[in-house]
Amino acid sequence: MASFTSKKSCFAGRPLNLCRQKNRTFQIKTYRYTANSTVRYETFYEIHRFGKECFKEPNDMFSAVRIVARTSSEKIVIVEGINETSEILAKAVKSAVANEIDWIDHLNAFHYKYYNFAIMLLGINNDEYNEFFSFMIKDVRNITEILKAIATARTESDFGDLVISYSELWCAKLFKYACDQYHASKHEDIELRVAIMDTRDIVVVNHKKDVLHKSCDNKTLLWYSEQCEPHVIVATEHLAKTDYGKTTRIGNNAICAVLASIFQVSKVVLWTDHNGVYSADPSIVSDARCLEKISFEDARHLINLPINQEDSNDDNEVIISSIDMIYVRNMFNQNDKGTTIINEENIVLDTESTTLHPYVTGFSLTKNVDVIIIQFANIASKKTERLSNTCSILGEGGVEILMINGSSYDNRVNILVRSEDREKVNTIFETPHVQEQLNIQFYDLFEDCSIINAYGYIDACIVSCIIGNMASKSIYEIISLSLNDSSRLDIVVKTSHADDALRAAHYAYYDQYLPIIKSYDKEQTETEGYEGCDNEFGSEIDVEQYY
Repeated sequence: MASFTSKKSCFAGRPLNLCRQKNRTFQIKTYRYTANSTVRYETFYEIHRFGKECFKEPNDMFSAVRIVARTSSEKIVIVEGINETSEILAKAVKSAVANEIDWIDHLNAFHYKYYNFAIMLLGINNDEYNEFFSFMIKDVRNITEILKAIATARTESDFGDLVISYSELWCAKLFKYACDQYHASKHEDIELRVAIMDTRDIVVVNHKKDVLHKSCDNKTLLWYSEQCEPHVIVATEHLAKTDYGKTTRIGNNAICAVLASIFQVSKVVLWTDHNGVYSADPSIVSDARCLEKISFEDARHLINLPINQEDSNDDNEVIISSIDMIYVRNMFNQNDKGTTIINEENIVLDTESTTLHPYVTGFSLTKNVDVIIIQFANIASKKTERLSNTCSILGEGGVEILMINGSSYDNRVNILVRSEDREKVNTIFETPHVQEQLNIQFYDLFEDCSIINAYGYIDACIVSCIIGNMASKSIYEIISLSLNDSSRLDIVVKTSHADDALRAAHYAYYDQYLPIIKSYDKEQTETEGYEGCDNEFGSEIDVEQYY
């Protein structure tokens, strides 16, 4: 039997979360209590996050309730809303802004969908149904008045996110009542305390939507002290408040990461309608592989997991401190093991290999971007300073920068931005004093582009193989190509070729390159890497030429 070692937990009585991966042994580091957090809790929770795709039919929510109820551990359940209901409310807001009367139809569709779920889940003429129905009637009146105000003002102002928030609030309420009813039918003599957490009461963000952790800790302590240590906490997925009190929405899994940090959660399960994290978008690449295990760093790119962000401030770094593993599972295929996302900061492999991924982990595709190509004049040593000033000017102009790449030995740099910001970019760079201030020799803008990113361990042979296969598929118009620290390959192509380019890159690696590499000794490949190549994909090449 494999042996495990761990430092003593700083939480008395908390069991060690020991994990085994086939023949590999893991060592669990100490559970870290971050200096940023001022809250200690007697109960240790695990998080189950259900995306809106998990609740397409009433029986789907009932299945989720059974998942929550079938184990004895305490849980934080995060719900995003019933499928398509947030979109229905967004349409209602849009119609109200246009002063179109069909916002009433959208509101009725929203109400009917939850009404149908409530009847199927709770039945009728019982306490849970009556309480939820009264709750819906009151909220429909509030939503109606807000939409009337939006229609009168012809702008959603601060109220658009407030309207959409009702989808998650209703879902959380309905899930809570379903838990109460299910538990009562199975365990009449055992109390189950279920609390609803409106995350607007907990999560505070600034104008950039960065989480203010100290404020979150204080608000959570106050909220928790009023709940009598609930066994199940049902929280909303996107809702937060700005530091000046406005309701806002933050990105996917952001609330999950915040609550994991506050409650020092070590286990997170993300329930979806697919079998895990794939090597590429399966809707584009039909033979995309479901990945068994990946690192947090890979997950940050492949599924936009908001952890350990490169551009985050120090406060946001506490997000991953307690999480050991994240499991991505299929709500509709629970027999599948899904993908395990491993925090290599907390879990140490007791083998000679210190990395989970000696090869490419997967590919991502981002569409609707523009590429700004800038040639700075004169001295290359001042390139960093000029690039920093350029990014500041773009940011002040409301332009979101997606990616920056370029070589280290000349004055040229590529800045990738969203296509919707194109007019802002042109306005900024066509201003004479901006070009003079930044000392720009020339700039060009490539429109309607897409970025293909490959993550993992990438050497010159992989680059050669991918580009060669793209060429064989007649994909020649590559706008930009760069290899960053052998861990990320960026390929920018025209959007018209994006899907074909992604399929070509995926096929080149998984069906051409990887089978040959796997024939070599794995021990040598993992510990020493595979530098250079002299095979059917070409002779050894200079990686610098791809910057």
